[in-house]
Amino acid sequence: MADQPSSLHVDTEHHWRGGQQQVLHLLNGLVRRGLRAELAARPGSPLAERAESDGIPLHPLPLRGEWDIASALALARIARKQAFDLLHLHTSHAHGLGRLASLLGAPARVIVSRRVVFPPEGGIRTRLKYLRGVDRFIAISAAVRNSLAAAGVPAERVNVVPSGVDPARFENPAPPDLRAEFGFPPDAPLVGVVGHLVHAKGQQDFIEAAAEISRSHPAARFVLIGEGEAMQALESQAADLKISDRVAFAGFRANVPDLLAALDVFVMPSHAEGLCTAVIEAMFAGLPVVATDAGGLAEVVDDGVTGLLVPPAQPHSLADAIGRLLSDLDTCAAFGAAGRTRATADFGVEKMVEQTIHVYESVVGHVRPRARNPAPETRPGKRQ
Repeated sequence: MADQPSSLHVDTEHHWRGGQQQVLHLLNGLVRRGLRAELAARPGSPLAERAESDGIPLHPLPLRGEWDIASALALARIARKQAFDLLHLHTSHAHGLGRLASLLGAPARVIVSRRVVFPPEGGIRTRLKYLRGVDRFIAISAAVRNSLAAAGVPAERVNVVPSGVDPARFENPAPPDLRAEFGFPPDAPLVGVVGHLVHAKGQQDFIEAAAEISRSHPAARFVLIGEGEAMQALESQAADLKISDRVAFAGFRANVPDLLAALDVFVMPSHAEGLCTAVIEAMFAGLPVVATDAGGLAEVVDDGVTGLLVPPAQPHSLADAIGRLLSDLDTCAAFGAAGRTRATADFGVEKMVEQTIHVYESVVGHVRPRARNPAPETRPGKRQ
């Protein structure tokens, strides 16, 4: 399928989070459809290792930051020799490196994925980075698109493509006995959050809401799944509120679909979200959701249909919404069923891949074709 767009993807992160999962989903989806797609990533990073394990051609590069001239030169050389149509940049530093690679001779068209809802910072360097040299931005939500518009990016240069979740991961889950693991009563309703433990994710509001709920629903127990720099502060907060015996910190867990199947209510108390695949995963798991109306979350949770939305940073409102669901099992079941239907229709991996391909085709198909003269000694997939 040589007439279809070929793409070199760049991700500079050394950790594994939602953005890196989206890159891997996209790469595998492109390859399944016969498109040439390769990855430039830090050697030894989780994304590099998983992509290589999946058979994705890998170009290990240092990618030390957006001013890493050596990595930018390597990207330009790879893009030029292997005649990629597109350079798809998946992180802020990748964006900077890709722009530099273009200035250094990379002939590929530039696509930038934007996953965060806050607008780019001001200043001439940022304006040049966002307003010049990018053929198309892919925003994961309308909220992210609006933040780019606030920075001056023209609407016609932004496409919204929501993140995708693999529904197959939620078939036949094996829920662990979290109640036994953490010493909770066997019939305790479990309310859980999944996410990196940082202030912006709002877990401190969840802990405060848990203390309030414990007075009105004393049987309820609470689980935080994830790790991060806020862990100690959150544990101290639970102790100060005298609810340490009701709150469990499960740490990082790889088997999120199994853990979700063990919960009764899912909560996302974030102060800012581009979209939030954790909520989408909870919907695939058939859970009722309580989430804040922050960023792109309102584009996922249909208030009163798949869950309840509350203002961010308001623990009392969060507690009230959680308490409403704990008191109404029929509504929980209805929200869970509606959420699974919505997630299946709008947030599957295959839909994300197809929409991304449409963006690629719109960029490549409406420009003058570039010369393609790959060096004869270089074959697609060869490491640089």
